[in-house]
Amino acid sequence: MEDLRFADDVVVFGRSPRELESVLQELSTQSRTAGLSMNMTKIKLVTNGLQSPITVDGTIVPYVNEYVYLGQQVCFEDRMEREIQRRIALT
Repeated sequence: MEDLRFADDVVVFGRSPRELESVLQELSTQSRTAGLSMNMTKIKLVTNGLQSPITVDGTIVPYVNEYVYLGQQVCFEDRMEREIQRRIALT
């Protein structure tokens, strides 16, 4: 398992859906132990493979084609033009 962390934003990489589900569930469990909670409405999955159902605390986590992490659009397709337009619209 690999991850990227910045403040309260985390990206988790998994080699399989089973590994990813396990890591996310453990993160949720440990968060609760520390008095924190994961915002389940903000958790999204992106894959370059098959979309297998993943649940955390009984909630199915949705798959998306793209998302924004630390202000940068992330996806598996080359969408630079769309990213440029998104940033222009933010100004």
